[in-house]
Amino acid sequence: MPYAGSDGEWKIAGRDAILILHHDDTLRLISRDGEEISRERPAALYPDCVRDILEHWRRGAPPPVSVHELVPVVRLIDEAYALAAR
Repeated sequence: MPYAGSDGEWKIAGRDAILILHHDDTLRLISRDGEEISRERPAALYPDCVRDILEHWRRGAPPPVSVHELVPVVRLIDEAYALAAR
C-alpha cells in the first residue's frame, strides 16, 4: 500500500436507502430521491467502536457493553434475516 489507509467503505443498507462512509470520510446517503453528500463524520462507526473496546482492554476496564447486553441485539439481527428471506 503506497499510502496510509485503504479504499474500503462502510455501508448500512436498508429497503429505501443506503448510507456509505468512504475511506476519505465522505458520507453519502443514496435513495430514490437522489444523493446527499456530507463530510461530517458520524460517531460510533465500527472502527471507532473497535478502538474503544481495545482502549478499555488496555486499561483493564470492563468492555463498554457486556455479552449479555448483546444477546437481544443478535436475536434481532437473526429475526431480520429470517424475515428478509420470506
